Amino acid sequence: MSDATGSRPADTAQGGRDERADHTRAANRIDQRRHGDDALVRARQVLAAGGLDVDVDRAGHAGDLLVVAAPPGRIDDVRACAPQLRKLGFRYVTIEIVPDA
Repeated sequence: MSDATGSRPADTAQGGRDERADHTRAANRIDQRRHGDDALVRARQVLAAGGLDVDVDRAGHAGDLLVVAAPPGRIDDVRACAPQLRKLGFRYVTIEIVPDA
């Protein structure tokens, strides 16, 4: 039988937190925010070119999910923009239906 703790880094084998990994994840989130702003600006531009003036935001632990807040009558317009939005680096494009948007 293999020792399951042998497959984990030494500092976490006893159940402790790997602070280096926490720091790396935090640094990645900061880096994504810096670069993510550009992607959000470009996403707004893509949507505006499709006649949509809607709010967008990033979501998901990796920040690779684009949330588009759109009124129910504009869902098909957002869908039409989805391929271009994914080319900006978003893995998923989701639509939050906002009746008053």
